[in-house]
Amino acid sequence: MREPRNGNPAVIRIEDPQSGSEGYTFDLFWSTGYDRNPPPPPPMSRRFTVEQAVATCQDAVRQEARFRGRRVEFRETRIDDNPGRNDWVIGVVDTVRGYNAPEEHMRFACSVNFDTGQVRSVDLQPMGGGYGRGNERAAIDNCQAAVVDRMQRDGYSRIEFPSIRIDDQPGRNDWVVGTVRAERPRGSDLLNFSCSVNLRDGSVRSVDVTRR
Repeated sequence: MREPRNGNPAVIRIEDPQSGSEGYTFDLFWSTGYDRNPPPPPPMSRRFTVEQAVATCQDAVRQEARFRGRRVEFRETRIDDNPGRNDWVIGVVDTVRGYNAPEEHMRFACSVNFDTGQVRSVDLQPMGGGYGRGNERAAIDNCQAAVVDRMQRDGYSRIEFPSIRIDDQPGRNDWVVGTVRAERPRGSDLLNFSCSVNLRDGSVRSVDVTRR
């Protein structure tokens, strides 16, 4: 809003219309005149971004000895949203040993130092029980469709899903949870949603949508 002239500081305005807590970083630099080769900005000390932490964790999972010679596909990767766990990256990975070999589904968790980008530890656990990837996918798709229907009835449009997943809390693996962003004439809202689902056939029992 104001340049740093005559000894006065620059004034920067940041607008964040979305609710919720999140960290942001940005670079600010300027030069006088029309220097075609301005000096690079000085090095900055900053925390790793979520995207960098996720990529670092995925690389660490790929390097696990048990995955050598396997094809590795990440089905889900995200920052753990449980209290005190926001420096953990968690998700689900599918691996195949050979062309005709069955897929193995495993949950993974990486402890990441956001100041250095170093992965402290990697934990891999087989996914026990459940009704298979197909039914989970159907449950997620059906939940998403049910949420869209609810939001449209409430007058929302341009509906987007920043996150959607099977709940990994104990006793909650028959729930699909996530966030939904949508617009109404008065502005944009970010909401939480949850669906109680039947993982045997992927059907939705109930849908709940709440403001964040």
